[in-house]
Amino acid sequence: VTAALDGLLLVFILLELLAGVRATMVERKLVAEPFLIVGIIASIKEIIVVALKAESEGPQQAFENSMTEIVVLGGLVVLLASAGFLVRRKEREPSE
Repeated sequence: VTAALDGLLLVFILLELLAGVRATMVERKLVAEPFLIVGIIASIKEIIVVALKAESEGPQQAFENSMTEIVVLGGLVVLLASAGFLVRRKEREPSE
């Protein structure tokens, strides 16, 4: 299950990355939002994989290390989501 989920999320990451490159080429300027979404998907993928591996690990120290990694990745998801919100908000402002 872990390998199938990991592979499926990797496909989503590649598709979103290609969509970001396509949007950048069509608009002839760097569009940041698709790349932020790729980062969010990749972070969530790692959270899922680490959580599934931590469930099967026995020693307390390995479990604590996995939980620390999940907290850091969760913070990264929040940071990327707030950056996406700010980018979307900036795009709605009238051009100067």
